[in-house]
Amino acid sequence: CGTTEQMVEEQIEILATNEIDSEAWNEAVEELVAGLPVSGDFHGIFRLPVGAIRARLIVTAGIRGRAAFADDLVLQALGARDGAPWFERGDVDRSGVLNITDAVVILQFLFAEPAGGGFCADAADVDDDGRISVTDAIRLLQHLYRGGPPPEEPRLGNPGSDPTPDELVCE
Repeated sequence: CGTTEQMVEEQIEILATNEIDSEAWNEAVEELVAGLPVSGDFHGIFRLPVGAIRARLIVTAGIRGRAAFADDLVLQALGARDGAPWFERGDVDRSGVLNITDAVVILQFLFAEPAGGGFCADAADVDDDGRISVTDAIRLLQHLYRGGPPPEEPRLGNPGSDPTPDELVCE
């Protein structure tokens, strides 16, 4: 007897002319999550930084056997009034935490697989030198496991646009 699995991906996207209203955003998140086979209080978890005019939340959830799960709850595509995308340097997989997966994604980008849609090259440029290289993965690993310096601004928990002009972009 095999395990049944059902997957669903839902997303909301909000674009405002001035700034996204946090109450409207929280209501949209609650409405989105209410239609998924997951439970819990998601109110306030996906906070938007002040000044955000663009935001997208992608949720992948499903059921395996009798257990409901949420594999991905990703907030992305933040942007300011000037149209510059917001990101958190080092959080390449946009999970909201810095971990070894982010370094692996950088290495995959360099050596294995081209980045899929939604890849933020600026987030992968950990040292903010305007290019993605092995040194970005190394610096992130040194920060995580050897107490090395954190990624350059904008850092985790304080998203923003790239303070250094370069050719890298976030999709």
